[in-house]
Amino acid sequence: MPPLVSVCMPVYNGAKYLNEAIESIQAQTLSDFELIICDDASTDNSVAIIDSYSQQDKRLRWSSNPTNLGLFANYNACLKLAKAPIVKPFAQDDILHSTMLAVIHDVLTKFSDVALVSVKRRWINESGSAIDLDGMINSASKYFPVNTPVGANEVIKASLLYIDNFIGEPCTVAYRSSLVGDGFNTKFHQLGDLEYWLRILNGGQYYFVDQELCDFRFHASSTSTANAKHMLHAVDTIRLMKLYQDQLPLHGQTEAEFLQKATTVLATHIANFVDNNQLSLETVRQMETMVPTASGKWDESDFQIFRELTFHALNALGHAKSRVASHSDNDSNESKSTAFTRLTAWLDKVGKP
Repeated sequence: MPPLVSVCMPVYNGAKYLNEAIESIQAQTLSDFELIICDDASTDNSVAIIDSYSQQDKRLRWSSNPTNLGLFANYNACLKLAKAPIVKPFAQDDILHSTMLAVIHDVLTKFSDVALVSVKRRWINESGSAIDLDGMINSASKYFPVNTPVGANEVIKASLLYIDNFIGEPCTVAYRSSLVGDGFNTKFHQLGDLEYWLRILNGGQYYFVDQELCDFRFHASSTSTANAKHMLHAVDTIRLMKLYQDQLPLHGQTEAEFLQKATTVLATHIANFVDNNQLSLETVRQMETMVPTASGKWDESDFQIFRELTFHALNALGHAKSRVASHSDNDSNESKSTAFTRLTAWLDKVGKP
C-alpha cells in the first residue's frame, strides 16, 4: 500500500535549517507519509544530515543529483519519485505545524472536486521569530470565502487581475498526484509555483484552510531573496502573462491593460526591495556574476522580456507625465509638488483593479 501523502523536499546547501524542517515532518499527527528528498549537488553537509535521518526513519527516501539542476527542476525530480495520492511540496528552510498533513488530507478526502488546497502561513525570520508581513503579502482570504471549495476559474481570474500569488508558497500547498502533469515549468525563476498552481487548478476546485499550519522563513540566503536581487520576479510576471494572454480577455483585461498594471505593481515591488536593502544599484550592476546563486541563469528570453518590460515602464511613465503636464497647463497655480503628487497617484491607480 502506498502512503497517504508524499512530502517532496528539494535541498541545496540547506544544512542550517534542515534538521528543523525534517523534524517538523516527522512530528506530524498523520504518520502515514513518505518524505522524498532530492539533494541538488550540495557543497555543505546537507547530504550527511539527510542520510543520518534516513537511517533512523524508513519513511525518508532520498537521492542526490550529480549536477545542480536548479530549484524547480529539482522539485520535479522529487515529484517523479512520489507514490502517494496526495503531493505536499515543502522547502528546506520552512516548518510544518504538527497537524498540517492531517488537515490537507481531510480536505482532499472530503471534497472530491478539490484539486489543490493551501493553508494560512506564518512568516518567520532566520531565528524562527514571527514577523509581521500582513500589509505586504496577501492570503486567499482577501479574495474568497475560506474553508470551502472555490471555482478554479475565479482563482485563476483573481491571480491574473491582481498579479498576486495569494495561493501561497510550496510549503502552504498540497494537491492530487493525478494532476502532477509535467511538474514545475523550469523557465520560471520566482513565479514557477504560481504558474504551476494555476495549471493544477485546471483539474478542479481550490480550497483555502484559514489556519496557520506552516511557517515560511525569510532570510538573506533564501532563493526568494536572491531572485529579488536579480529582479527575476519582474521577468516572471511578463512570462506568466504571455502564457495566459489568450485568456486575458475572458478575465476582463487586455494585454495592454495587464502590462500597464504589471509595470506599476513591479515598480512597487522594486521600491520595497530597495527600502528593505534587498536591492540596490550596486547589486544590479553586479547582476551578471550574481545570477547563478538564484534558481537559474538568465537566458536570451529573459533579456528579451526585460527589454519589453523596460519599454512598457517608460511608455507608462511618459504618458503619466504628459497627463500631469496637461493638468498643469490648465491650472497655472498648480505647484510642481502637486503635479508630482498627481503623477504618483495616477501610477498607483493604474496598478489597482
